[in-house]
Amino acid sequence: MTKSAPVQGTQVVKRIANLMREVAQRNEQGARLVDLCRTVQLEQPTAHRLLKALAAEGLVVQHPESKRYQLGPLVSELGLAVQTAFDVRALAHETLERIASFTKDTVYLLVQSRYESVCLDRREGSYPIKVLTLDVGGRRPLGSNASGVCLLGSLPEEEMEGILQHNASLYPQYEGLSEAKVRSYVQEFKARGYADVSIAPGTRTVGLAIKGPNGRPIAAIAVAAVEGRMQSPRNEEIVQFVLKEIVALERSLFSHTV
Repeated sequence: MTKSAPVQGTQVVKRIANLMREVAQRNEQGARLVDLCRTVQLEQPTAHRLLKALAAEGLVVQHPESKRYQLGPLVSELGLAVQTAFDVRALAHETLERIASFTKDTVYLLVQSRYESVCLDRREGSYPIKVLTLDVGGRRPLGSNASGVCLLGSLPEEEMEGILQHNASLYPQYEGLSEAKVRSYVQEFKARGYADVSIAPGTRTVGLAIKGPNGRPIAAIAVAAVEGRMQSPRNEEIVQFVLKEIVALERSLFSHTV
């Protein structure tokens, strides 16, 4: 009995972590219990018990009328307490502003979180038709958007393969995307050094990775626009501008950590 206790404890932690990720992904509209049970593969009584415990600690809240779950106030407090050796979001602030000013389109900053990409920041340009496919804090399976393609394609081959296999069943939820199409996007990224994808109808996004000295991706920056605005030669001009900004940002990141 005592030998199985650590295993059970680990399983509970994993279930809680998975629940929190799914709530975060649906945070804007709130997550339904039935959807959480399906995606995390938990029986409803188990999921309800865990969510009740999380709510008691302030990690989630349940809307009194819709009964949907959202992240609680403690998550925000914990986020404020997290200070790494360098804060990518803070250091990239002016970079995103300059890119948004130059392109007049929407600029995203994303990082990897296991099998997902998470939006750290977003800047909207002045062009009246905006492509707002992801809110700050929103999550997507790695490979299901331009930034995710950059992050995925910059990982070691074995790690990339594991993520592709894990996410294969999730890709079709995003405009019928397939694992084969993601692999194609990744190969194109590796060949030319930037991602150029059209996933949401009528849109086109280019993205580049921000890398550490060891070549591992730290984050990715993407520019999203209506498809008619992201044609040659403009998309190449945007890529060159973003690349110049990323080179400068990488210098800032690593001079900051020395």
